[in-house]
Amino acid sequence: MMQAIRDIEPGGLINIYQGLFLGYEVLNKNQSPERTSHLILLFDGYGSDDLKKTVEMSKQYNQKGIGISAIGIDDHYNAALLHLLSSESGGLMEHAGKADMIYGAFNDQLANLLFPVGKDATLSIHHNKKIELRHVHDLAEKSAEKHKSVYEIRNLFMGQQKIALAQFDLHQPGKEIENLPVIIELSYFDFEKKEQVTYAYQAVLQWSDDDSQLDLIHHREQKMLYAIAIMNQSVKVMADAYAANNIPAAKHALEDSIGQVRELFPQADEKEVELLMSRLSNYLLALNNVERKKLLEGTH
Repeated sequence: MMQAIRDIEPGGLINIYQGLFLGYEVLNKNQSPERTSHLILLFDGYGSDDLKKTVEMSKQYNQKGIGISAIGIDDHYNAALLHLLSSESGGLMEHAGKADMIYGAFNDQLANLLFPVGKDATLSIHHNKKIELRHVHDLAEKSAEKHKSVYEIRNLFMGQQKIALAQFDLHQPGKEIENLPVIIELSYFDFEKKEQVTYAYQAVLQWSDDDSQLDLIHHREQKMLYAIAIMNQSVKVMADAYAANNIPAAKHALEDSIGQVRELFPQADEKEVELLMSRLSNYLLALNNVERKKLLEGTH
């Protein structure tokens, strides 16, 4: 397996969509409850294809129980894209600063996948009659009773990270609601102890009159990662096109990315978004100036 990694040679522009699709399909065809289905992505570029399409495709396989972890190689790669892909399935993201660090990072990832700390993991949410669980984002519901819902996590791995956001509706407002916490239980078979274990946690809920803000908070981080990944890719494409003296292609890359960021954030009134748009616009302005200068030189 390590020799197969050593045999990989870069071949120009990186089509991450096609690479991920081939890897996911191999795992999908061989998936079974007795196997760990998890893809390890080694990546050293920015991607030359539609990043949104790539992430959406990856999500579809994640929903089938196939996870993904990522290793960024060298110092010039689309870190936002790797974080977006790996965090969706609770996978890990590592950085290999130099090419010879790939093998150590890959071994660490592989060891975590081959030796999970637990299997058949579930997350149970117990709540009182004054509230109703509306939805839990990013977890698949396994069963639901009147005041209890169970969600499937499957295998647990060392260093695994997964964020789930739960939304509740409050039907019987009252001061006493603050003294009725939600009970969250994580249950799984512990390989080391060779028995089923359960860990419980009491969570005090935070209420908001405007529940629409909860969805906005949940999607904001993902949208920002999209925007950063798009910008990273467009700047790389622009730089390559400019080096090849192809100013129209360089401008097109920036104009396309500005359009995509505006689609994600129509108002563009947040500081981080304004900063992204400002950087892209400055690059585009510089290219317009270069193009104008060349046209003027051509008329003399």
